[in-house]
Parts: sequence; structure tokens; C-alpha cells
Amino acid sequence: MLPSELVTKKNAEKRAEMNASEREIRKELARIEKSMVAVAQNAISHNYILGSSVAIYYKQNLVFEVNEVFKNSTPLSLASVTKPFTSMAIIQLADSGQLKLNDPIAKYIPEYTKQFPALEGKEITVRHLLSHTSGIPYIGTRQIHTAGAKFMYSNYNYRLLASIIEKVSGQTYATYIKENIFFPLDMDDSMVSANADGASGIAVSARNLANFANVFLREGKYRDQSIIQASKIKKIFKAPDFIPKSTHMEYYGLGWRVNRENNLVKMFYHTGIWNGIFADLRIMPQNKSFIIQLCNPPSYKSAGFTSYQGQMHSLAIRYIELLEKLPTQPETELASVNFLDEEDLFPDAD
Repeated sequence: MLPSELVTKKNAEKRAEMNASEREIRKELARIEKSMVAVAQNAISHNYILGSSVAIYYKQNLVFEVNEVFKNSTPLSLASVTKPFTSMAIIQLADSGQLKLNDPIAKYIPEYTKQFPALEGKEITVRHLLSHTSGIPYIGTRQIHTAGAKFMYSNYNYRLLASIIEKVSGQTYATYIKENIFFPLDMDDSMVSANADGASGIAVSARNLANFANVFLREGKYRDQSIIQASKIKKIFKAPDFIPKSTHMEYYGLGWRVNRENNLVKMFYHTGIWNGIFADLRIMPQNKSFIIQLCNPPSYKSAGFTSYQGQMHSLAIRYIELLEKLPTQPETELASVNFLDEEDLFPDAD
């Protein structure tokens, strides 16, 4: 056999192996798709949820979705997934120079100065509210620890942020979100309730939530329009300065929970949960993927609902892992922010 014929034969064998591998992967993907539909239908039939809208995006594109009872255009309440929207609004105002993240909140809402005096000489800043490090608990009657000392999740932080948005922009919180986030992102299915308070109160469809998610994977842009500056995206995922630096870190950034491994942002996400509400948006920047789960469990504490959302998450993660193994990958533009410059791991002076 001539050398050229040997190369041709080896190339043909390699292609055959790749084709066989791809066929097996696609069979497994099909099985997962059937399983996800079955999990949703079973949960609905047992009244663990009333309807389901789940979407998997890979390399910024929709690759699979489950819509039972609901459509992908059905707006569903997000509960605490409202917080990333409030965070984006604050970042936009910082972009335009109308506020700074390290400004004390007394600069914008001076009426709270007496209620939250500076403990140990440390004033509460906008950044502290965003990262739940203000020391203000849920009830918001008083500050119980020094600002910036530790993480303590509290909806009150985001209620104060909503007040700051209104003071700085001169608009109601609802109007600001509609005009500066919903409208430029073509989020036509979305709405802000009359009692939205920055911590909850937004309702969004799965397809609209995808537009929002993709901003973080496209250097802060939607289509050709800048929504937030790319440099500000990095600030969102920096670690609070009281957290020891390590190869594996989990913390709350500016409106998002962050999971870092080997100095890379593996995932950033937020969940919202209450009776009648479950929302979960998880973004994996390394392969430009994200998973959306929206549904309405009559009881979020039921074992059946917990099983449903856990199964959906596991199946969706496995689906993305399999897509990563496909020999041929879909072509797409993958412009994105480098989330992990090591020197940018901790907050800066802005």
C-alpha cells in the first residue's frame, strides 16, 4: 500500500470512529430529551408543579426546551431572580456616572442615616447592598454587624437599592427596568408588578430571560447595543474582600451567586423560590451555556417538587456535557468577557 493510500485509509477510519461516537452521543441526547419531558409531565400530573418552562442554551443558542402547560413566551414570576435585574440597573447608573459603587448610601437616601449609623466608622455603600454585606437583616430595623464584614442575605438590601435607582434616575423602579432593560433587550413578554421592590416583583418568560442572560456572554451587548460596560461585568463577579482567596470559591458577587474553580468562573446563578414561584437561571461562561427553569409549585417545600427541579437540573447539565463531546461543534460567535483576571479577583477602588 502506498503511503498516500495508508493516510487515506487512516483518515477514513478516524472519520468512521467519529461518526460512531457522534451517533452514540446523539442517542443519549435524545434519551435525555425524553426524560426531561417525562419528568415535567410526571410533576404536573402529581400536582408538584402546575406547569413547566425549561430551556437549555449552548454556545448562546437554544438547543432544547420543555414547555408543558406554559409556552416559552409565558411570563412567570421570578421572585429573587429579580435581584440580578436590580443589579444591572445599578451597574448601568454607574456606567453613566450617576453613582459609584463605593458611594455611601447616605449620599442618595439620607433619610436612612439615623437608622443605619456607621458602625465602627464604616459606612454602608452601594456595593455592600449589592453583595449582601451591609449588615442589615431582613426586617431592616437596625444594622447588626459592621458593613463589609460578612455575607448576610437580606431582601432589605435590594429594597434600598430600588430606592437609590428611583432617587438617581428620577423614575419609578418599574419604569426604569422597563425602559432601560426590558425595552432594549426586546423583552416584550416581561412585566414589573406594581409592588416590585428590587428584591422581587418581576415576571419574565423563558425566551426573554435568555436575552437577559446572553448580555453577560456578549461583552455587555445585545445585538449591537451596549447594555452594560464589559469592564463593569468583571466587577459583578469579584469576590468580597473578606473572603480568603483559594482555588475553589463560592460567594455572592453583585447580584449573583458565583462558583469559581481553578481561578475561573465556572458558574454564576440566582434562584427565586416561594409557594407558586420557582425560577432558576444558571450561566456557565466557559462554554457560553445557560439553563433556565421556570415553574409554579403550589408548595416549594414538597419532596415531589424538590425531586422535579433536581432532576431537571441534573439532566440539563448532562445534556450540555454531552454537547461538549460532540466531534463537530456548531459555529457561533463566542465574543465574551474574560471573567478571571487573577489581579481582578477582589474589589477595586471604584
